[in-house]
Amino acid sequence: MSFPIISSATEFVVGDDSGWTLGFDYQDWAEGKNFQGRPPRPKPASLPSLVGDKIVFKYLEGAHTVFKVNGTSFQNCIKPPANEALTSGNDTIVLATPGNKRYICGVGSHCNFGQK
Repeated sequence: MSFPIISSATEFVVGDDSGWTLGFDYQDWAEGKNFQGRPPRPKPASLPSLVGDKIVFKYLEGAHTVFKVNGTSFQNCIKPPANEALTSGNDTIVLATPGNKRYICGVGSHCNFGQK
């Protein structure tokens, strides 16, 4: 999932009630968002969030991870070093700078199955 950042703050739970899990279409979830009167973005998913917004990844601890990645790693599901993983099951990321933000799950082939 990719987040272009613009400016003023809200908290978003990734995947809404489903959270960060397998079998959920995060591209469609992000595409359908409409913030600050902006139209939904086309795929690949981009969530027009604001600097200061919080993105919350909720999942069963141990079942998934969250990695912030660049565009190439996002497209190819390339996992960063394990010590960069968020693993609490309730990971909050404050969006501090403008630009695209991309996240993947680093467990097994979860990213390849669409958990990104």
